[in-house]
Amino acid sequence: MLLGKDCTIHSIISHHKTDAILRRENTMRYDDREYIDRNLIESFERLMDFARKHLPDKFHLEGVQRISIRDKIFREVFQTS
Repeated sequence: MLLGKDCTIHSIISHHKTDAILRRENTMRYDDREYIDRNLIESFERLMDFARKHLPDKFHLEGVQRISIRDKIFREVFQTS
């Protein structure tokens, strides 16, 4: 059901949403916010874009290949939540 079209999701599960909030300077207010009410595939992509926009990606080598630790961590976080 959550993999369907947006109109189907809104009609069946109208309360489905994800709020991505960034708080850095004043913790009582947010610096950036992303309100996501799409299907699960689009939600995952938008959450990953939000993490890429605001979080640094430290340099890490696995063997001879550079990998993105940030993407690996947040892929697991967003898939399990």
